[in-house]
Amino acid sequence: MTITLKAEPSTGYAPLTVTFIGEWDVGTPPYLVMIQTGTGETITEYNYYEKRIERSFTYWDPGTYYPVLSIVDTTGRSWSTSYGEVKVTVQPKPEMTVKVTAPETGYVGEIQFIGLSVEGGVPPYTGILDFGDGSMPLIWDNVESFPPVVSHTYMSPGTYEITFTVFDSEGNSKSDSAIITVESVTPPPEVYLTYAKIEDMKYQFVVTIYGGEPPFKGSISYGDGTSDPINTSERTLIFTHTYASAGTYKVEVKITDQKNRSDEYSLEIQVEAPPPPPCLLYTSPSPRDL
Repeated sequence: MTITLKAEPSTGYAPLTVTFIGEWDVGTPPYLVMIQTGTGETITEYNYYEKRIERSFTYWDPGTYYPVLSIVDTTGRSWSTSYGEVKVTVQPKPEMTVKVTAPETGYVGEIQFIGLSVEGGVPPYTGILDFGDGSMPLIWDNVESFPPVVSHTYMSPGTYEITFTVFDSEGNSKSDSAIITVESVTPPPEVYLTYAKIEDMKYQFVVTIYGGEPPFKGSISYGDGTSDPINTSERTLIFTHTYASAGTYKVEVKITDQKNRSDEYSLEIQVEAPPPPPCLLYTSPSPRDL
């Protein structure tokens, strides 16, 4: 004759819901069935006719508990068994992680977007975001979360360290930083194109670049299916091209500077065929001249 008690699961974080499974093959029903949870609470069933019972119980507080199954049959005989222990622990708090992201480079007067991220820890939080340029930092107090993106404008060139510091409700703190280099503003590139006829069918093209940040990349297309590449830090470029036939051609130049800013310029030229060579007239001598 046996009586057994199982607990599933027997370990975990509070609150932990445990299913008790009791089985027996003793006594005469109906039974009085009691499962003592170890917390001072008892699961009780009266006039129970089965020889198997399954009940759930939630442990709200961490600790070690020793559940016991007891049964009393209709004749007053009793049996009991214990499971062992149910161990309930406190779930560890996730470690707080803080992250700030910013562009590597920017320009004076240009809006910069700065990313913020906080995970773990115990809210509410207090946060301080220092932009590194002496301006007033952003401060959050007693908040559950932070905006994913904030903006800031730097008014002077330089290299700045952005620092994001967060404190949780238990006094834990974490910081992260990012570096941004702010450069002086330069106007976007502007490209111009002029040309001159050198000789029949042969032309010289002058490309002039204003503004922008070298080096410059691009090409000049002559309108006849041919082109020349541009890859230079110079601002004045000279190209020579000979056309194979007369016609109207659209010449186009495109450039992009180091900051990926682009410009283009185009014009049409009328290429004329060279005049035919002069004709030489030959006459036969007359008989009188012979």
